[in-house]
Amino acid sequence: MSAHAKVYLHPLIERIWHWVHAVCICGLIVTGVGIHWPTSLAIIGGLDTSVTVHNWLGWITIGDFLLWIAYNIVLKRLHHYIPTRKDLWPGTLVQALYYGMHCFLGAEHPYHPQPDNKFNPLQKISYLVVMAVIMPLLCITGLLYLYPIAFSGVIAALGGLSVIAIVHFILGGVCTAFLIAHVYLCTMGSSVTEDFKHMISGYGEAHDSHH
Repeated sequence: MSAHAKVYLHPLIERIWHWVHAVCICGLIVTGVGIHWPTSLAIIGGLDTSVTVHNWLGWITIGDFLLWIAYNIVLKRLHHYIPTRKDLWPGTLVQALYYGMHCFLGAEHPYHPQPDNKFNPLQKISYLVVMAVIMPLLCITGLLYLYPIAFSGVIAALGGLSVIAIVHFILGGVCTAFLIAHVYLCTMGSSVTEDFKHMISGYGEAHDSHH
Protein backbone atom coordinates (compact mmCIF):
# COMPACT_ATOMS: atom_id res chain seq x y z
CA MET A 1 0.00 0.00 0.00
CA SER A 2 1.37 3.43 -0.86
CA ALA A 3 2.30 5.68 2.03
CA HIS A 4 0.37 8.45 0.28
CA ALA A 5 -2.82 6.43 -0.28
CA LYS A 6 -5.96 7.54 1.51
CA VAL A 7 -8.10 5.52 3.90
CA TYR A 8 -11.62 6.44 4.99
CA LEU A 9 -11.46 6.91 8.76
CA HIS A 10 -14.42 9.07 9.78
CA PRO A 11 -17.90 8.55 8.24
CA LEU A 12 -19.94 11.68 7.54
CA ILE A 13 -22.27 11.20 10.51
CA GLU A 14 -19.27 11.02 12.86
CA ARG A 15 -17.78 14.18 11.43
CA ILE A 16 -21.09 16.05 11.78
CA TRP A 17 -21.40 14.83 15.36
CA HIS A 18 -17.81 15.82 16.12
CA TRP A 19 -18.19 19.40 14.91
CA VAL A 20 -21.62 19.89 16.52
CA HIS A 21 -20.17 18.60 19.77
CA ALA A 22 -17.10 20.82 19.43
CA VAL A 23 -19.19 23.96 18.82
CA CYS A 24 -21.44 23.13 21.78
CA ILE A 25 -18.54 22.50 24.15
CA CYS A 26 -16.78 25.72 23.11
CA GLY A 27 -20.05 27.61 23.55
CA LEU A 28 -20.65 26.06 26.97
CA ILE A 29 -17.15 27.05 28.08
CA VAL A 30 -17.61 30.64 26.90
CA THR A 31 -21.07 31.04 28.44
CA GLY A 32 -19.98 29.19 31.60
CA VAL A 33 -17.21 31.75 32.07
CA GLY A 34 -19.77 34.50 31.46
CA ILE A 35 -22.03 33.05 34.14
CA HIS A 36 -19.28 32.88 36.76
CA TRP A 37 -17.71 36.24 35.92
CA PRO A 38 -20.57 38.24 34.30
CA THR A 39 -19.09 41.68 34.90
CA SER A 40 -15.58 41.03 33.64
CA LEU A 41 -15.50 38.02 31.30
CA ALA A 42 -18.96 37.84 29.76
CA ILE A 43 -18.53 37.56 25.98
CA ILE A 44 -22.11 36.79 24.92
CA GLY A 45 -24.16 39.61 26.45
CA GLY A 46 -24.77 39.79 30.18
CA LEU A 47 -25.59 37.19 32.81
CA ASP A 48 -29.13 36.48 31.60
CA THR A 49 -27.99 35.95 28.01
CA SER A 50 -25.12 33.70 29.12
CA VAL A 51 -27.49 31.59 31.23
CA THR A 52 -30.04 31.25 28.41
CA VAL A 53 -27.47 30.30 25.77
CA HIS A 54 -25.70 27.96 28.21
CA ASN A 55 -28.94 26.13 28.95
CA TRP A 56 -29.84 25.70 25.28
CA LEU A 57 -26.35 24.49 24.41
CA GLY A 58 -26.55 22.12 27.34
CA TRP A 59 -29.71 20.52 26.00
CA ILE A 60 -28.19 20.20 22.53
CA THR A 61 -25.09 18.60 24.06
CA ILE A 62 -27.20 16.09 25.99
CA GLY A 63 -29.08 15.15 22.81
CA ASP A 64 -25.83 14.98 20.87
CA PHE A 65 -24.28 12.77 23.56
CA LEU A 66 -27.25 10.37 23.59
CA LEU A 67 -27.08 10.12 19.80
CA TRP A 68 -23.37 9.31 20.06
CA ILE A 69 -24.09 6.49 22.50
CA ALA A 70 -26.90 5.06 20.36
CA TYR A 71 -24.87 5.33 17.15
CA ASN A 72 -21.83 3.54 18.56
CA ILE A 73 -23.87 0.81 20.23
CA VAL A 74 -26.16 0.10 17.25
CA LEU A 75 -23.31 0.08 14.74
CA LYS A 76 -20.95 -1.69 17.15
CA ARG A 77 -18.28 0.98 17.03
CA LEU A 78 -17.54 1.25 20.75
CA HIS A 79 -14.44 -0.90 20.24
CA HIS A 80 -12.67 2.19 18.87
CA TYR A 81 -12.71 3.59 22.43
CA ILE A 82 -11.85 0.42 24.37
CA PRO A 83 -8.10 -0.02 25.07
CA THR A 84 -6.70 -3.50 24.54
CA ARG A 85 -4.14 -5.06 26.85
CA LYS A 86 -1.44 -4.12 24.35
CA ASP A 87 -2.75 -0.54 24.31
CA LEU A 88 -2.43 -0.32 28.09
CA TRP A 89 1.09 -1.74 28.05
CA PRO A 90 3.36 -0.95 26.38
CA GLY A 91 1.16 1.24 24.14
CA THR A 92 0.57 4.01 26.68
CA LEU A 93 4.29 4.29 27.43
CA VAL A 94 5.27 4.30 23.75
CA GLN A 95 2.69 6.97 22.95
CA ALA A 96 3.56 9.09 25.99
CA LEU A 97 7.26 9.00 25.05
CA TYR A 98 6.35 10.11 21.55
CA TYR A 99 4.28 13.06 22.74
CA GLY A 100 6.77 14.00 25.44
CA MET A 101 10.05 13.60 23.57
CA HIS A 102 10.27 11.63 20.34
CA CYS A 103 8.03 13.91 18.26
CA PHE A 104 10.41 16.80 18.97
CA LEU A 105 13.29 14.69 17.66
CA GLY A 106 11.59 14.06 14.33
CA ALA A 107 10.62 10.45 15.06
CA GLU A 108 7.81 8.79 13.12
CA HIS A 109 4.49 8.55 14.89
CA PRO A 110 4.33 5.10 16.58
CA TYR A 111 0.68 4.61 15.64
CA HIS A 112 -1.15 5.00 12.34
CA PRO A 113 -4.98 5.03 12.38
CA GLN A 114 -6.92 2.38 10.51
CA PRO A 115 -10.67 2.20 9.79
CA ASP A 116 -11.13 -0.57 12.36
CA ASN A 117 -8.79 0.97 14.97
CA LYS A 118 -8.73 4.74 14.65
CA PHE A 119 -7.19 5.94 17.90
CA ASN A 120 -3.82 5.54 19.56
CA PRO A 121 -3.64 4.11 23.12
CA LEU A 122 -3.70 7.47 24.93
CA GLN A 123 -6.54 8.70 22.74
CA LYS A 124 -8.61 5.62 23.58
CA ILE A 125 -8.08 6.06 27.30
CA SER A 126 -8.72 9.81 27.33
CA TYR A 127 -11.78 9.61 25.06
CA LEU A 128 -13.19 6.76 27.14
CA VAL A 129 -12.77 8.74 30.38
CA VAL A 130 -14.28 11.87 28.87
CA MET A 131 -17.25 10.18 27.21
CA ALA A 132 -17.96 7.55 29.90
CA VAL A 133 -17.28 9.65 33.01
CA ILE A 134 -16.85 13.39 32.45
CA MET A 135 -19.68 13.97 29.97
CA PRO A 136 -22.34 11.98 31.88
CA LEU A 137 -21.44 13.75 35.13
CA LEU A 138 -21.48 17.14 33.41
CA CYS A 139 -24.93 16.43 31.97
CA ILE A 140 -26.29 15.13 35.27
CA THR A 141 -24.96 17.97 37.42
CA GLY A 142 -26.14 20.47 34.82
CA LEU A 143 -29.68 19.06 34.91
CA LEU A 144 -29.69 19.02 38.72
CA TYR A 145 -28.60 22.65 38.82
CA LEU A 146 -31.14 23.61 36.15
CA TYR A 147 -34.07 21.96 37.94
CA PRO A 148 -33.31 22.26 41.68
CA ILE A 149 -36.94 21.91 42.78
CA ALA A 150 -37.69 18.82 40.69
CA PHE A 151 -34.53 17.11 41.96
CA SER A 152 -34.49 18.59 45.46
CA GLY A 153 -34.26 15.17 47.13
CA VAL A 154 -31.30 14.07 45.03
CA ILE A 155 -29.57 17.43 45.50
CA ALA A 156 -30.02 17.27 49.28
CA ALA A 157 -28.62 13.73 49.36
CA LEU A 158 -25.55 14.88 47.43
CA GLY A 159 -24.81 17.75 49.82
CA GLY A 160 -26.81 20.65 48.46
CA LEU A 161 -26.91 22.86 45.40
CA SER A 162 -23.57 24.48 46.20
CA VAL A 163 -21.87 21.08 46.01
CA ILE A 164 -23.52 20.39 42.65
CA ALA A 165 -22.38 23.79 41.37
CA ILE A 166 -18.79 23.21 42.49
CA VAL A 167 -18.65 19.73 40.94
CA HIS A 168 -20.14 21.07 37.68
CA PHE A 169 -17.58 23.89 37.64
CA ILE A 170 -14.66 21.51 38.26
CA LEU A 171 -15.88 19.13 35.55
CA GLY A 172 -16.17 22.10 33.18
CA GLY A 173 -12.56 22.98 33.97
CA VAL A 174 -11.45 19.42 33.27
CA CYS A 175 -13.36 19.46 29.99
CA THR A 176 -11.71 22.78 29.06
CA ALA A 177 -8.25 21.37 29.81
CA PHE A 178 -9.03 18.30 27.71
CA LEU A 179 -10.16 20.47 24.81
CA ILE A 180 -6.95 22.51 24.90
CA ALA A 181 -4.81 19.36 25.06
CA HIS A 182 -6.88 17.73 22.31
CA VAL A 183 -6.39 20.65 19.93
CA TYR A 184 -2.67 20.83 20.71
CA LEU A 185 -2.08 17.11 20.20
CA CYS A 186 -4.00 17.25 16.93
CA THR A 187 -1.15 19.38 15.58
CA MET A 188 1.27 16.46 16.01
CA GLY A 189 0.37 14.57 12.85
CA SER A 190 2.64 14.42 9.81
CA SER A 191 1.77 18.11 9.46
CA VAL A 192 0.16 20.66 11.77
CA THR A 193 -3.15 20.51 9.91
CA GLU A 194 -3.30 16.79 8.98
CA ASP A 195 -5.58 15.64 11.81
CA PHE A 196 -7.92 18.59 11.32
CA LYS A 197 -8.24 17.71 7.64
CA HIS A 198 -9.17 14.13 8.66
CA MET A 199 -12.20 15.43 10.50
CA ILE A 200 -13.28 17.55 7.53
CA SER A 201 -12.78 15.14 4.63
CA GLY A 202 -13.03 11.87 6.57
CA TYR A 203 -9.87 10.58 4.89
CA GLY A 204 -6.43 10.07 6.38
CA GLU A 205 -3.13 8.79 5.09
CA ALA A 206 -2.75 5.01 4.87
CA HIS A 207 0.55 3.44 5.88
CA ASP A 208 2.22 0.12 5.22
CA SER A 209 2.60 -0.76 8.88
CA HIS A 210 0.29 -0.58 11.86
CA HIS A 211 1.80 -0.21 15.31
